[in-house]
This record gives sequence, C-alpha cells and structure tokens, in this order.
Amino acid sequence: MRILCYFLLSITLCTIFNGCGSGEDQTVLGVIAQEADEIGVRIEAVKKLKSQALVFQIATEDHAWEVREAAAEKLEDQSMLAKLAVNSEDWNVRLIATNKLKDQSILAQIAIEDKSQNVREAAVKKVKKGKILKEYGMWFNTKYTKKVKDQALLAKIATEGRNKDARLAAVKKIKDQALLTEIAMTANNRDVSRIVSVEHITEHRTLDEDVLDTEYSIVNIAAVEKITDQAVLAKIALGGKIWLTVCLAAVEKIADQALLTEIAMKAGDTRIGSAAAKKITDQTLLAKIVIETECRGARSTAAEKITDQAVLAKIALETENYSARIAAIKNITDQAILTKVATNKKILEGHRTLYEAALEKLTDQAVLAKIVLETENSGAPYVAIKNITDQAILKEFAIKTKILHNSDLCIPVVKNLTDQAVLAKIAIEAKGYSASIAAVEKITDQALLTEIAMRTGDTRIGSDTVRKITNQNLLAKIVLETEYEALRQSAIQKITDPKIQKKLKQLKPELGRYF
Repeated sequence: MRILCYFLLSITLCTIFNGCGSGEDQTVLGVIAQEADEIGVRIEAVKKLKSQALVFQIATEDHAWEVREAAAEKLEDQSMLAKLAVNSEDWNVRLIATNKLKDQSILAQIAIEDKSQNVREAAVKKVKKGKILKEYGMWFNTKYTKKVKDQALLAKIATEGRNKDARLAAVKKIKDQALLTEIAMTANNRDVSRIVSVEHITEHRTLDEDVLDTEYSIVNIAAVEKITDQAVLAKIALGGKIWLTVCLAAVEKIADQALLTEIAMKAGDTRIGSAAAKKITDQTLLAKIVIETECRGARSTAAEKITDQAVLAKIALETENYSARIAAIKNITDQAILTKVATNKKILEGHRTLYEAALEKLTDQAVLAKIVLETENSGAPYVAIKNITDQAILKEFAIKTKILHNSDLCIPVVKNLTDQAVLAKIAIEAKGYSASIAAVEKITDQALLTEIAMRTGDTRIGSDTVRKITNQNLLAKIVLETEYEALRQSAIQKITDPKIQKKLKQLKPELGRYF
C-alpha cells in the first residue's frame, strides 16, 4: 500500500512541478511542502511556491534545516527577510536572509548584535550608507572606530565590538589606565565570548578554547601592553579566570622582583608561576619561592635559577618541602657543601631519592667510604658504594665483613676493582654465590682461578671457576688434589692433552675409566 502511495505521489508531483502553477496546484504544493515525509520532496515543493507568507512560515517552522534553508533562499519579501535575518535560531538561515537583505538600518543592527561571526561579517559587507555607518560603524568598521574620542565608549567597543579589528582599534585609542585594566581583566572577555561561544559550537561543531583564546585574548593583551602600573599588571597576572595568554603577557611586563615573587607564590597555574620565577634574579627571593610556594612550576623554575650554594644547602637541610629539597640538592655542585648535605643524618635517613640525589653527585671517595661503612638504617651505603672507584679503598673493603657478607655491597666493589689477587680473595671469602662468581668472572689469571677452585668451599663456585681454566697442568693439579668429587669431574672433562691424561692414569690408575 505504501509503495502505491509513493507511486501516486510521484505522478502528482511530476504533474504539478511541470504544470502552469494554477491556484489549485499551489494549494497542493503548499500541502506537500509542509506535510510530505521526504525532505527532498518538501524542498522541491518549496522551490515552486509563490506564497511568500507560506515560504516564510516554512523557513521558520520546518523541522529539517535543509528545508528551512531552501525556504530562506526562496524568500524575496524584504520585511519577511528582515524578520528571518534577525529572529531565526539558525545562523545559516540568518546568513541567507542577511545576504538578501537591503535595509541598511537592519543590516547595521545585525552587524552589531548577531551572535554569529559569519552573519555579522556578511552584514558588515552590505552596510554602505554613510549615515548608517557614522551611527553604527564604530562597532564593526575600524574607519569609524578610529574617529571615536569618548574613552568610555571606546572601552565598551573594546569589549563588545563585533570583530577583532574594531576592538583592537578601540583599545589603541584608550589612554585611561583604569579602563585599560578593566578591559584586560574582562574574565575570558565574557561580553564577547558569551555571545560567540554557543554559535561557535553550532557553526564549527566544537568549542575550541585555543581558537577562542587567539581570537579574543588579543584584545585583552593589547590593553595589557598599554598598562604601565606594575601593581595593576600583577593583579592581572593573578586574575584567575582571565585568558592564560593575558596573564602571561602581564607577567612579561613586570620587572618588580617583589611583585614577581608574589605571583610565583600565589599563581594557580604552573605556567604563570614558572613565567614569574623565570624573571626573578634575587637569590633570596628565589629561595623563598622554592621553600614556600605550592606552585610546582614556580618551585622547579626557581630552584633551577638558584646558584648560591649556601642557599641551596639551607633549602636541602632546613625546609620540610620534599620537592624543594630535591630541587636544591640537584643544583649543588660545590663538593664541600655536597659533603655536608650528603652526610647529614636528616638526608641519610630520609627518603631514598634525597640521599640518591646527593650521593650520585658526590665525588669525595673518603666521604663515600665513610658513609658505606658507618651509616645504618638507611639505603645510602648501597648508593654511595657504586661511586667508589679508588682502588686503595676498594682493597680495604675486600677485608671488611660488612662488605663480604652483603652481596649488594660486595658486587659494586667487584665491579670497580681491578686487582686480580684481591678479586680472588673476594671470590673465596664472600658470603654469597652472586658476589663470588662476579669476582671470578673478572679474573683471567689461571693460577688465581685454580686457587679459588681449590679453596672455595662451595662446589658450585668451584665448578664454575674450573670452566674458566684452560691450563692443562693446573686442571690436572685440581684432579689430583681436590677433595670434592664434583670439582674433580669438572676438571677431568676439560683435560684434552693425551700426555696429561696418560700421566694421570699412571698416578691414579682408577682415573683410566675417564680417558
């Protein structure tokens, strides 16, 4: 049944659309234009309508934007176009109507008041009459904005002007510092963004803050650039809801160290705090920021700028702010001060990253050794020992029970030690397979390897050591002298010299089964 209805409808449309446009045809077209289910059918019907009142009604009421636009394109009546251009909820319908409108007063009104930038720009292009431009042009035409002398009116245009150029032209003519401050601190330029944001969403399907920032903060920034009062600039920088770029522009104009410190201390945005701290040169003020501010951006930037080693030490040792202490320690380069910090009980028994930051930069070998041997209840020795390369100190460590009985301390010693005899001592005496085998791996002297294999009480270490021995005579010595069968077997497997094999069978006939 539905297919039959569509078939009959298509025949009717073909007849009407190609007909002479009689009154009856128009009545039917009006019904189709308003009631047909298919959007395309309604659009075709609208294109053939002659009744401007009906076309206006469709442009206003049809639920499909495509049909509303088609009706707006069909409309010619200027009074109806004016109503549509001013009152339609669709920016695209208003744009179509505006492009067809001739009334200069209404076009001027649209150029000033419409929520859509596209519609405003279209209206601006159509306003031509000098009288209208003189009366309204200041809001959208820089030629007329520049002629305005009243400071209060210029301030209003600066925040409510209908395009960026008009707003900027107004700002450039304002001399009153109070008005400039008000413009600069207009929260997100609400008088403008309030008007454009909803339209921006509908026109571009998104509200891109960066786009709005670029478009509208430029007026605020232009005002900031004309402000000279440092305290006012500081107030703008801490404005909170003002565009970030405006706050940063204010910070860039401030030279007063105390005001910059106040901004760094109070800034709610790390980028603003960091920008302020970057301009501060006074070491005491920088230290105050590092110790007291809650703004991480300001704290890290301030810490990077502190060069006074005593100030850095004071921060590292006295402040309770963990992040500030870390930042300070990382900037200490004086070894004497670093020693003072690294050996401080508060540091050594504090959070691991505190003593790591200090010890990794400390080069004094004696101080590092003292920390290794004397520090208790801390992981500091395990960090300090990695930086010890002095061979005399490492040799001394090789006889220390604290080192030999702790693989985590012993392995770093082995890693930095070069003396083969001392390495052999560690391989034999260390309490832990990993430390002993680490020493074995560094030894190349065949006699020392043989001594380790013979003296170690751990057959695993002995067998692993034998694998590194290639001297056939030394391997034969192990076979003949070791009391451990597993070690003897390891040595036997490595003997390949027929003469050595023959000699071993002569000395111990029971070995004959192996050769």
